[in-house]
Amino acid sequence: MQIVEQTPGRLKLRDRGWSLWLTFFPIALLGLGIMPLGRHTIFSCQRVSTLSAQCTLEESNFLVSTRRPIPSSSIRGAVVKRRSSGRGSVRYSVILRTKSQSITLSSRSSSWSRQEAIANRVNAFFMDNTQPSLYVENDDRVAMLFIGGITAAMGIGGLLGMCEINHATLDKASGKLHHIRQGAIGQKESVLLLHQVAYADVEQGTGKSRSTGRIVLHLKSGDRFPMTRNLYPGLRHKEKVASLISEFVAAPAPEPVIKPERAKSSPVPSTPEAAIAHYQQALQSHPDDAETHYRLGMVFYKQHNAQAAANHLQRARDLFAAKHESHRVLQVQDMLWRLEQG
Repeated sequence: MQIVEQTPGRLKLRDRGWSLWLTFFPIALLGLGIMPLGRHTIFSCQRVSTLSAQCTLEESNFLVSTRRPIPSSSIRGAVVKRRSSGRGSVRYSVILRTKSQSITLSSRSSSWSRQEAIANRVNAFFMDNTQPSLYVENDDRVAMLFIGGITAAMGIGGLLGMCEINHATLDKASGKLHHIRQGAIGQKESVLLLHQVAYADVEQGTGKSRSTGRIVLHLKSGDRFPMTRNLYPGLRHKEKVASLISEFVAAPAPEPVIKPERAKSSPVPSTPEAAIAHYQQALQSHPDDAETHYRLGMVFYKQHNAQAAANHLQRARDLFAAKHESHRVLQVQDMLWRLEQG
């Protein structure tokens, strides 16, 4: 996941999962491109005389159809063309040779005998003047539609079922982790309280997938919350982000910034002892000031005076709740939970 924003009180992450998008999108395009490539070819000849014949080549696919005459005098015969692939497989097709070009009469096949039979029929017609007609037909439209459809379905299925964009926002002010998982057919939102999260680590793949992984949040309840549904490459970066999440969750919430006009009338003491005296004096004149109770509780917290810190933080929480400041309630509650944990 990439770090979009990082402050003491807010951590924003995003993962686009580019590796899966770049895998399945070309597969879908390839399948859609293969589907219309199937051809229906008809090569036919009618004997006019012992020396000549009228030959026609008809070609069509799912988009266009053409029909053109081929002078029999220009035809030089048919041959079987052999083509090898890098994987060692061999495919054969029948090629009609004329004076000016080579025309494919049959789709590639692994059967030499079938292609040879077609070539022999064509050559026999032009060598034997007694044959009245020739008709050679090849139709691979259904096969190409099937192959392309399967390929496109794999690509589109991967795009719809596996490709996603994940957004995660960890906010100390609200005390929440807001997670959005966006897919091609919708999105899912999840909300966790930050104090529920114990730590984050990386779940590594197994076998051939050992170089991939995903960030997982471990909750104090024992449950796990994966930040992404799929495993992606880049383990080192994920380990750094997981460590950053753990540190962010473990760190106490930052104290609110004092507004300039308040700072002038109420300067922040330079030592803990002076701060305690300052806030206690302020509470004598304003005993129900939630902000003062919170600040005094934080001073006692930093001085490791757990009982005094808990008393003032609980009072601050109640006063913030009375004013319906829910984000401050969650912030104080997070500190109280840390006190309980020791």
